[in-house]
Amino acid sequence: MDLRLFHPTGNPNSKPKVLDYWNSRTGLFACRFLEWSGSYNDNVKRRLLGHYRLYQLYKKRRSRGPSALPPVQGYILQYRASHWIKHYWYLALSRLPSMFMPDPGAEMYLLNKILVYQRAPVLYEFLENADMDFEQAFNKALGQINNPEFLHPIVEKEINTTIKEIIVKESPPTKDLNGKDKGVFSKKQVLILFDLLAQAESIESLPIEKAENHRAISQFLHAVTGRSVDTWLDTLKDYQNGDLYSFNTRAERTNLIATITGISKDAHAAGLRILAGEAEKKIRQLRRKG
Repeated sequence: MDLRLFHPTGNPNSKPKVLDYWNSRTGLFACRFLEWSGSYNDNVKRRLLGHYRLYQLYKKRRSRGPSALPPVQGYILQYRASHWIKHYWYLALSRLPSMFMPDPGAEMYLLNKILVYQRAPVLYEFLENADMDFEQAFNKALGQINNPEFLHPIVEKEINTTIKEIIVKESPPTKDLNGKDKGVFSKKQVLILFDLLAQAESIESLPIEKAENHRAISQFLHAVTGRSVDTWLDTLKDYQNGDLYSFNTRAERTNLIATITGISKDAHAAGLRILAGEAEKKIRQLRRKG
């Protein structure tokens, strides 16, 4: 993760080293401290970072016990359970000073309340996509929050639409007659898929540059990964006109190498040495470009 994403822009008095130290903290105590002390509410960027850090911790602790809810939905509900304490405690302390001068802290607490309650789909989408491409998900969420529409009251039609979208995203997949998730490959189908790939002398690249193929590609990727078709449609649209391995800055190259390194390690551990070798070959190519 490029920590420069969270540096204040246009602030000559900022101390990046100090900010980077705290922004890089991922431990339970550090993240809880930053949340309850209000540090994550310094600005919109740090607020999104705070939700990302807390969500990662939630997923780790959640794995210790079963839950019927999707991880993102569970996190948002858990956050709501304690949000009112932090929110009203801060407002009680800041009410008198804010009567005489603007209080940026109050602005962020209220904005976060809107994000967690009224605009939860924005937070949901950010957390769901951040693990695949953090910078892309982060910039999209940032744009949505900074849009004036973010503060507009949600009318009944929007509420109904939002509820339907969340139900579609969060409801467990429907089952077919064999008890398999509908539209998603079974465990045996996934094993057969990898066996077929191993037997093929060569395989073509996904034609993501052609928009007319996106629906079929998204349905196939949904079958392999279980991620929604709409999520894949958005991802294909983002990469339609670009190279999967393109980068503009050294930080973007570093993030790209880290992404491919994760694939290489998992493939090697699973015994897929050829796939791991191809990933390592791509990493060497990217390093030479820098």
